[in-house]
Amino acid sequence: MRYYFIALLSSILLSCTNLQPSEPVEVAEGAKRHAVVLVIDTLRSDVVSTASTPNIDSLVDQGAQAVRAWSSSTWTAPSVISIMTGKSIREHGWDYPMPAKMRARGESYPPIPTTTSTLAEVLRRKQFTNIGYYANPLLRRELGFDRGFDEWSFSTDSQMAKKIRQKMQNLDPQNERYLFYIHLIGPHHPLRPSVESRQRWNVDDKLLSKRRQGLSLKSLKPEDAYGIANYKRAYHAVVEDTDKTVGQILKALKPILNDSVLILTSDHGEMLGEHQQLGHQAWVYEPLTHVPFVAVGAPELPDLINNAVVADAVTKSLKIDANWDVTIDQQRPLYAQREGKVAISEDGRIKGIWDDGIEVYDLLNDPGELKSIDIRQNELRQIRIAFERAYEAGTITDEAVEISNEMEDALKSLGYIDE
Repeated sequence: MRYYFIALLSSILLSCTNLQPSEPVEVAEGAKRHAVVLVIDTLRSDVVSTASTPNIDSLVDQGAQAVRAWSSSTWTAPSVISIMTGKSIREHGWDYPMPAKMRARGESYPPIPTTTSTLAEVLRRKQFTNIGYYANPLLRRELGFDRGFDEWSFSTDSQMAKKIRQKMQNLDPQNERYLFYIHLIGPHHPLRPSVESRQRWNVDDKLLSKRRQGLSLKSLKPEDAYGIANYKRAYHAVVEDTDKTVGQILKALKPILNDSVLILTSDHGEMLGEHQQLGHQAWVYEPLTHVPFVAVGAPELPDLINNAVVADAVTKSLKIDANWDVTIDQQRPLYAQREGKVAISEDGRIKGIWDDGIEVYDLLNDPGELKSIDIRQNELRQIRIAFERAYEAGTITDEAVEISNEMEDALKSLGYIDE
């Protein structure tokens, strides 16, 4: 028996030494091998400039930044669906309110439409290994955000870099191809700035929850000028904390970054007292629609861009043929939609908002969208008519998704559902 075991072991070892390494996945000439999509939840564009964000700034220096980028919607689920499917809200049709309103109606969400492939599904067919880490519980599997991913798992912002480092130890970036989708919760309500950042921004500690639940939107009222001022400072503080997390993530991704296309954007912005509002309810004002869009290793960006162009920017950089509705080289107006409300701008300056009529704002002379102007209303109406004629409205199935108890608890912690 002893000699049999030795012989068997020798045979196994010999066979292992004769194993041939797996064939490396071919990459087209001039193409990037890997892709990284980094979405920072609730990050409005202007605060990237007013807060200290050296790590995001370094990506701008390495690549390019759109002059004005819009989110497709102004809350997470429909906007991320646009990012993943390369479709505007109109085209994929998933335009539902946040969970609290759906619960009040007694309605359930349908899954992500299957009428189009997601970026992960397209890349999987090209032998990519797709890895997704998300910190917003809305992105759990129930709605289908995991479609096309080999791994789709939750991580807090603070653990994200560690999780990526551990994953990188088991990867073969020289011979395989990878997509990383990383979604940070960032400056989403409730705000929990670090001690260092809240001291730098002079945030009143008394307004922070003693239970470490952060500064809550629900604790503030529109007339509370002191509370709103502190919330705005706390938002800046958390943006700076998030930028440090971005730096840690970039360091963890170092083995693939030099051969990757990297897109950094946000799913939507945040109201910080404009129009006496906080948060991201059903509005399409500029603090919500205007988000950062930075690309490293991607084709040249147009000045005006929708974040639904992520899928096209990635596949073009990888030199993979794919048919997306929203593309980099397509001349489209900026377009955002939220629960039937629509915002359109053809030039990034004159913006139309439809909500029980039309409002028109000159963003150059009135960046706060305070006074609607009468001129150019007919022009904007024609732009919207042409857009809707060119891009057919998507349809959604009647299928309903059951929300798990775990997801419901997580949504309560973010204020999506009332306790």
